[in-house]
Amino acid sequence: AGLPSRAAADLVRVAEFQPWRKELWESAGGYALQGGDNQAAIASLQHAEAVKALTPRGYLALGDAYQQTGDLEAALQSWDTAQQSGVQMEEIIPRLLADPVTALLGLAQSIGRDIFSSSVLAWGIPGRNVSSSAIARKMSPAPATHCG
Repeated sequence: AGLPSRAAADLVRVAEFQPWRKELWESAGGYALQGGDNQAAIASLQHAEAVKALTPRGYLALGDAYQQTGDLEAALQSWDTAQQSGVQMEEIIPRLLADPVTALLGLAQSIGRDIFSSSVLAWGIPGRNVSSSAIARKMSPAPATHCG
């Protein structure tokens, strides 16, 4: 394991012995993510969330960890929470565009329907219904008005 992974493990041990230091869970998650241990990052960041110590940047990192594990719906939800907590869309949009499937899910949200439903068997991608996120509302164009 590399230095970031060791740092993450050390921070988890300290946080377990000093539970009043809730901020250590987010730090541990960040180091685990930096070290490529996405499962440890998710576990630490979820713990930080459970103890109400996850910052908007922590939600951004949690979304990144979920994306790395292929859990795109959870990634979108975490980035949604980050955006609702003050992270600018300019920081989230590149994450959405980094992965074609994530970009398609974002598009599905923006048009308000599940674009995968008709091709689940052909593509082997589980159907998703994620049409109500704030990210989708931010990405979707303004409704057309009919003049006439």
